[in-house]
Amino acid sequence: MSAGEFDSVVTALARVEGGRAAAIEAMIDKKAKDYASIAYLDDSEIEEKLFENQAKFLKQPVCRNGKTEATVGMAQKIWESWK
Repeated sequence: MSAGEFDSVVTALARVEGGRAAAIEAMIDKKAKDYASIAYLDDSEIEEKLFENQAKFLKQPVCRNGKTEATVGMAQKIWESWK
């Protein structure tokens, strides 16, 4: 996804996760093969690595409902609540 869309998803998740750092943490697939390579980075570095390596580390699927709501990973109950 583009930088703007990535930022939009992070911002939407930050509203429910309790901040940008928590949103980034929620987006990371901790079961990813190379997760250890980013596990101990600081918040700004981990966000950059996540953006640069979305295919490696980003939970799927990423779903948006406009600009204010987003989910990462399976979230069927949330999707069903979207109108």
